[in-house]
Amino acid sequence: PRSEGAQRCAEMVGPHETSVWTKSIFPFLERTPAANRGPGAYRTWEELRASDDVGVITAVKNKSINFHANLAEVRALAPDLIFSARFQHILKEDLIAVAPLGVLNMHPGALPKYRGLYVDLRAMLQGDVRQTMTLHRISDTGIDTGEVVDTAEVETTPGDSLLGIRLAMGREGVRMMLEEVDRLAAGTCGRVFEHRPTVEEGYYSWPTAADYDDFFASGLRLYHDSDMEAIKLLFAPAGGTGERDDDGAARRMRAVTGVTGVTAVPAVPVVTGATGVTDVTGVA
Repeated sequence: PRSEGAQRCAEMVGPHETSVWTKSIFPFLERTPAANRGPGAYRTWEELRASDDVGVITAVKNKSINFHANLAEVRALAPDLIFSARFQHILKEDLIAVAPLGVLNMHPGALPKYRGLYVDLRAMLQGDVRQTMTLHRISDTGIDTGEVVDTAEVETTPGDSLLGIRLAMGREGVRMMLEEVDRLAAGTCGRVFEHRPTVEEGYYSWPTAADYDDFFASGLRLYHDSDMEAIKLLFAPAGGTGERDDDGAARRMRAVTGVTGVTAVPAVPVVTGATGVTDVTGVA
C-alpha cells in the first residue's frame, strides 16, 4: 500500500502553484490596488488584464495551444518572439512559425539528462546539490531537444523544498530570457549548442505514486510556508505576511523582486491557460 505521504504529495502537486493563487490569494490581494500594496508590487492576472500596457488572453479551456482558436489568438498578437515557461503542451509547426525570432523555452533541468516533466523533483530524488535552469530554442515538435541558448546553476541545500527551488530557478530563467531579448534586439544571440539526446538519455513523464513515496520517505518537501509567504511579498511588499526565512526561500525571493517575465519588458502580450499559469509570452 502507498504511504499517506505519497497520497498527500499527489494531491498537493500543482494546486499550491495555481488554484490556491488564482482562486483564493489573488482575489484577496485585488481588494487593494497594486499601487497601494507597496513599491514594485507584482500584479495579478486580472490586474494585468485590466491594464493598458500588457495584453492578456485566455486560451480555450481543455484545448491545446495549437487548437485553431488559440492559434488565432496568438497570431493576432503578432509577436516577434514567443517565450514558453512551465508549459505542458507540445508546440506544433504552425505555432512555432508565428514569431519571426522563434520560440524560447525555460526548462528546469540540465539537458539532455533531465528531459520531460517534474525534472526538478527528479533531481531532488537523486540528491543533486545543484540544479540547472536551461534556456533553449523550440524549433520543432521534439521535447526539450532544441538548441541550448544559456544555462544557469542553482545551488540547493537539503532543507530546500520543490517550490523553493522552482522560485530560485525561475529567477535565473527570467534573467536569461531578458538577456537573450537584449541580444536579439542588438542583432546577436546567445551561445548555441546542440544537445540531441541519445538512446541512453531518457525522458521523464509524470511522477508515479512510488515516486511520491520515495520523495516523502526521503524527508523532502513540496513547499514550506515561507515559500508561500515569500511569493505573497512580491505582490504585497508593504503587507505584513509573517515572513519566515527557515529555508532561505524568502531570502532568494527578495532578490527576485523587480524582475518578472511579464512586466520587465514593455508591451508584452501574454497568453494564459485556464488556470492562470503563464503559457506563452510574445514580446512585441
